[in-house]
Amino acid sequence: MPTCQNCNCQWSWIVALKLGFKGNKLCSNCSKRQYVSVKSRTRPYFSYMIPVIILLASGSLFDLDQVFYILSGVLLVLLSLIILPFTIKLSNEQEPLS
Repeated sequence: MPTCQNCNCQWSWIVALKLGFKGNKLCSNCSKRQYVSVKSRTRPYFSYMIPVIILLASGSLFDLDQVFYILSGVLLVLLSLIILPFTIKLSNEQEPLS
């Protein structure tokens, strides 16, 4: 779970999930703005693409039902939402993506 870089306060799962979509938030303990680090913004998207590529490749190799693909896609989205807060690292300043 992410921790504030100023006061080392650990943030809850739901706050971290919201932070993953918003990108910055004030710490509830010290009121300093915290930003999601560049690595935390880019790394999860690459790791989430691997199962999607495997799922798409399996569609061309095997003749599977569309229900399987829909359920697999929903499962991947839910799994990524559950894991996202655990992959977030915070920074005191906003870093460019370059």
